Amino acid sequence: MFPGKAVLTGSILVFILAGGAWTATLVQAADDLDEVHQERGAAAAGSPETGQPSGSPDGKNGGMNGILSLAGYRGSIGVSFKQVTLDIMVGSDHLVVATIGNEFSPSLIFNLQSPVKFFGKSKVGYFLKYEYGGFNLNVQESFFSWEPQWQDMGTSVNGYFISATPVLTVETYRRSESKIRWNLGVGLGYLSLDGDVIIYLEDDPYQPVRHEVDIHEPALNCYLSMEFLGSKGAFGFKVAWLQGKSDGYYYYLSEAAISAVWTKKIG
Repeated sequence: MFPGKAVLTGSILVFILAGGAWTATLVQAADDLDEVHQERGAAAAGSPETGQPSGSPDGKNGGMNGILSLAGYRGSIGVSFKQVTLDIMVGSDHLVVATIGNEFSPSLIFNLQSPVKFFGKSKVGYFLKYEYGGFNLNVQESFFSWEPQWQDMGTSVNGYFISATPVLTVETYRRSESKIRWNLGVGLGYLSLDGDVIIYLEDDPYQPVRHEVDIHEPALNCYLSMEFLGSKGAFGFKVAWLQGKSDGYYYYLSEAAISAVWTKKIG
């Protein structure tokens, strides 16, 4: 279980760390784009021998097709064994009024990842990752005990998320096509939740109220992961947080996952 305050603290920490990484990534990306423009300008000037722009036999350049190309992207599909916890909070102090989750269970995952660009000759780089994941939560924490107890209260929350996340990566091992990478990312996503939970309000904690969960809002996505990559697939560990707000309630979704995926380069 990930308690609400721990989720909030961890999310803020990840946000601060990755904020600097994201800024560095954008600066480097701008430098790379400037280099591309310079190279294209030189190519458009033509070669001394032919006087024709280089880059294609007919003198035409790739233009937007090159910028929008998915060449080098890696698509992945696989299975993730994960535990997901949803904390519902109210007030400026983010008081937890309900916690619902699930046991480790399998689910399908899909993601699309851009090529990794490293900073010079270092082992530090960055990429952009698009991801989709779904979940079903059906075990709720009871607040009427000294020790946390998970019970089936007849409540459930179904949902999914879609995210686009700039990621800072550090490659700590490489041999042939095998690699180990540590990743840190912060980005934006979309969180969809539907269901109901029992909430315990501070003014009358012994009179729980059934609360309808209905959120379809943008969300902040933060995650840390380690992955082992091969030529045809990847295996990894991941912890992630998504944060959203609706109708005065704060929703903090935390995930711990082990995944195995099959990968294929696009283009």
